[in-house]
Amino acid sequence: MGDTLPSPWSESPRTAALQRAAARRAARTKALARPAPEDAQKPATPRPSLLSRIWQGFLVAILAVIGAGLLAVAGGLGLYAYYAQSLPSPDEMYQRAATFQSARIYDRHGRLLFEFFDPNGGRRMVARYHELPAVVVEATVATEDGSFFTNPGVNPLATLRALWQDLQHGEMVFGGSTITQQVVKNLFLTRERTVERKVQEAILATELTRRYSKEEILEVYLNDAYFGNLAYGIGAAANTYFGKDVSDLQLHEAALLAGLIQSPVPYDPYTDPDAALSRRAVVLGLMKRRGHITAAEADEANALPLGVQSAPNTMRAPHMVMHVRQELETLVGQDRLYREGLQVYTTLDLDLQQQTEEAVRQGLAPLEGRAATNAAVLALDPHNGDILAMVGSADFWSEEIAGQVNVALQPRQVG
Repeated sequence: MGDTLPSPWSESPRTAALQRAAARRAARTKALARPAPEDAQKPATPRPSLLSRIWQGFLVAILAVIGAGLLAVAGGLGLYAYYAQSLPSPDEMYQRAATFQSARIYDRHGRLLFEFFDPNGGRRMVARYHELPAVVVEATVATEDGSFFTNPGVNPLATLRALWQDLQHGEMVFGGSTITQQVVKNLFLTRERTVERKVQEAILATELTRRYSKEEILEVYLNDAYFGNLAYGIGAAANTYFGKDVSDLQLHEAALLAGLIQSPVPYDPYTDPDAALSRRAVVLGLMKRRGHITAAEADEANALPLGVQSAPNTMRAPHMVMHVRQELETLVGQDRLYREGLQVYTTLDLDLQQQTEEAVRQGLAPLEGRAATNAAVLALDPHNGDILAMVGSADFWSEEIAGQVNVALQPRQVG
């Protein structure tokens, strides 16, 4: 038999391989045509641009600054409230300023005979704002705090300038204090020089301005200031240097006193009159610059002498005054006498007193060669026993006759 021929329908190896390759391609095509998962269908989020990132950072920084600012404000308000609550009432503030006042002795008509003051303290006579002449207010403000009536208790520019100067010099000296800050410093704070104390001073000065009028603050300031020569307050200063009430002060006198507040010792008119004149001229110049006085008024005041009295606090009717002092020490004690500002009116008539003193001098003159060196007179009102005149010796100040001994009150044998 011959060989059997292959059927035309049987597969050859090559055909089978081609079919398998076609099947694999069909499977891959089907897989690619399969729908993608939901997340895979979303487009990719574009990366933020540089400008957008800068803007976002800026907003974050702004929010951080605002947050820090709010915290600082909250802390500042808390600090303000903490320090502000330590301020006293107006009455208590006046009491702190006027820690002592001198006792004044008058005759029956209200004429001053003498003023007693604590030898360990000084003289003080409280002056109310309505008693201050305009020249006193203007001279003080022009010299110590030109913006006093308009500032909120502090002068930010002056304070920053002072702080800058302190930093340059490398020490905490401070300066630029307003009148209100000086009141706070003198009445409520210690003398330490620290940034914390300066902050406290500024807070209290601001609160003081909120609570009290400028007139009240200036009144306290002028009654607390030291003017030298044991004179505390403008009232005592007017009497010490010029022998007059504060309401009677003239321009050149007010300028001199205002110049003493900052440094009373270097400008003392008794020890260095030339320095006092120069300081007065500076104050008058400041008053002119700020429009309080004219150039002509400044020149006229500069041409005047200092005009201070040579013997401040001269005692009139000395034996009567010392007699009253002894009585007061017994009745009220030394503490009240020297510190509570007693106003004591006596029955003495100063006119009759001076006439009696002159009569004693004239009566002794013809007896000078007869060893008659002393005499005394006590004049009484026969209706009520009031002492009208008391001359205890021919000369209260004479050591030769022991003039301070009040012979009028010494028991003497008749004849």
